[in-house]
Amino acid sequence: MLGTRVFSSWLRCALGLLLLLATGAAAQSGKDGPVGGAEEDFKEVDPYTKGDVEAVRRAGYVRLEPFSLGEGIQAQEVSEVLGGVDLLWAETAHFKICSNLKTYKGKSDQKENARLDKEFALLARKLPGFKAPRGAKLDPWLRLHLYAMRLELLYEEFCLRTGFSDADFVDAANKPGMGSGPYLGQKLKPTVLLAEKSSALGRFHRRFLDIEESNAYRYMLPGGSMYLGISAEAMRENGYELDTALYCAVAAGIVGNLLDGLRDSYWSTPLWFDMGLGHWFSRRIDERFTYYASGTSRYLDDDRHEWQPRVRGLVANEFEYSWRDMLGTLEWPQFTPQAHMLIWSRVDWMMLQPGPKLRAFLMPLTERLPQGSKPEIAAAQVQRAATAFESALGMTPEACDTAWRAWVGKTYARK
Repeated sequence: MLGTRVFSSWLRCALGLLLLLATGAAAQSGKDGPVGGAEEDFKEVDPYTKGDVEAVRRAGYVRLEPFSLGEGIQAQEVSEVLGGVDLLWAETAHFKICSNLKTYKGKSDQKENARLDKEFALLARKLPGFKAPRGAKLDPWLRLHLYAMRLELLYEEFCLRTGFSDADFVDAANKPGMGSGPYLGQKLKPTVLLAEKSSALGRFHRRFLDIEESNAYRYMLPGGSMYLGISAEAMRENGYELDTALYCAVAAGIVGNLLDGLRDSYWSTPLWFDMGLGHWFSRRIDERFTYYASGTSRYLDDDRHEWQPRVRGLVANEFEYSWRDMLGTLEWPQFTPQAHMLIWSRVDWMMLQPGPKLRAFLMPLTERLPQGSKPEIAAAQVQRAATAFESALGMTPEACDTAWRAWVGKTYARK
């Protein structure tokens, strides 16, 4: 289990995901779920690969059958703890995924349907004989396949953007500073639990993590696997019924876990970058759903999710939140709605840099933080970030601020 300093240092394990439930979205009416409250019987054998070992392999899976989650967490025990519900399992090249998401019926959302059409075309290349479902009706096995594909694509883009690759971590334990294993420096693959009901997720957390949390959580499982658990029911109860919304939330959480585990760094990256990169990836999926930005909740029928003109206005009006201010913002409660948008925008500017520069920026930031008091650790993070900007981008934080402000004025649309 994580040490107290690592777990509590920036509160990102809990608060970063609990913000989902504090955004004010409950003004939209929640519903019981896409197929009612009754439990759904899942097909025992995947209807898309027919359980054929070779078809499973060609589809890019290590296996589509139960496996342990972390050390000492056996599949049968997980099922029992979650209430005896049906569970589906998928191990990909870089993730272990456990899901009991029910059938999802599309909501006639044009953006979601357009994205699903593209995803169905990609799935058809992996799953011979796959046919897109009518009315965007996603059965439990199809949802598992979709999330497995989404996570692998997310991992691929994360590596491309940050300049790291699997080759960097071959025999990582014998490469100084590269961690202890092949998964971005970790010995175990990241674990994702997609729970239909909050009560089931809460039981898992109480049993295996000894915490009281039933909505969403990031943590480290026994043995070191970076874990994300999230409840679809909690999303719906707060007005977010689209599958896209869950996808955005999962993407932001997974990006945070990839950063926090990079090179076995254990939550050493500064919170502003951890958060900003999560916003950046989730908004590339659908900018309407930036959940973990406290106080910036958006409804589906307005334009408040359009951050570019809002950031442009903040910059034009010389809103006081400088690059140095950002480096010194180290705890979730300090992030105002304006700060979330500005940090996302600064990461947006940073992501124009080629992978090697982002890698050079992240190397010093993913050294394990030293032991010390909270102020000492905070000072170390600020100094590391300032040094990283100068060494990787050739700019002081003040120069970055100037370049970013000019870029916003040239690039972002007006209201």
